[in-house]
Amino acid sequence: MSKAVDFSWTPLFKETLLKIFEQQYDTHKLLQAYHKIRPDSYNSELDLREGMDPLSFICSVCNMSAGSNALEKMREIFNLSTPLPPFCSGIPALRFASQFFYERYNKDGDANYMNNLWAFSRALTEDRVDGALFQILLSYRKIATGNLSTVIFMCCPDTFYPMDRNTVAFVNTFAPDFNKKESYDSFLEFQQLIKNSVYKDMKPYEFSHRAYINASSERKKKYWLYYPGKNGEKWGLFKEKNIMGIAWDEMGDLAQYEKKDEIKEKINSIYGGKNHKMWLSVIWDFVNEINEGDIVFVKNGGSIIACGTVESQYINDASY
Repeated sequence: MSKAVDFSWTPLFKETLLKIFEQQYDTHKLLQAYHKIRPDSYNSELDLREGMDPLSFICSVCNMSAGSNALEKMREIFNLSTPLPPFCSGIPALRFASQFFYERYNKDGDANYMNNLWAFSRALTEDRVDGALFQILLSYRKIATGNLSTVIFMCCPDTFYPMDRNTVAFVNTFAPDFNKKESYDSFLEFQQLIKNSVYKDMKPYEFSHRAYINASSERKKKYWLYYPGKNGEKWGLFKEKNIMGIAWDEMGDLAQYEKKDEIKEKINSIYGGKNHKMWLSVIWDFVNEINEGDIVFVKNGGSIIACGTVESQYINDASY
């Protein structure tokens, strides 16, 4: 069953951002908060030794929230007044590599990278985008208008529109000449196109959700067979939690692998150089090919025992 639309999340990340500055968090204190929300990150392959910035913190907590208590923990840590939302309609999903903006994605060795990230975040507390810093951040590895505009939207969902794939595609239905570029000027042009369109009375979060619905209706659904553990041993738990899971705990967060070859190399290093072609396909499909709206048939032995609709992207949660 599909989820209803819920926009009660809209004050949550803005309030979180304000609290980060009001409570005088710095890179290391914010990293400690992240570890409290995700204790398994101590064993992650992520290099977080340099601390954490507010943009990475908010994106990563949001994207681990479905099926976990990440938002609840965040609310407790910062003593937030915003009620805990049941889910977050209208927020574009970000892949693992797009959730983090800190040092390991610094392209040119800019010593001010962390200060720039924090200064950019502070401007967002005032519903303001610093254009000069926007352009500087785009020079850092794997920071692009897509993920940068998405976190801007998450912190200021009443003010700015995200430039994710779905939203850009939707804008192209009424502004076919728009071509997204990696620049602040392109970001401004995009905002203005929507404000001048027939959708000008929609809030950005409403528009983002409309774009998602439009993309979902146009995308061809895929159908998958899924086995909930050996002999269906995980089915009771997964049915209760309304989730589907996959093992491979030794691999860490499966979303960290950007290419199939990276998965293959890791599998070989852990399990030896056997033919793991089927395993490689299972892991890659689970993380990258199964999408929201796809239909999953749950199988145990020779029988189909359930059927469901995918409602979120892959989320790493070692608690299961």
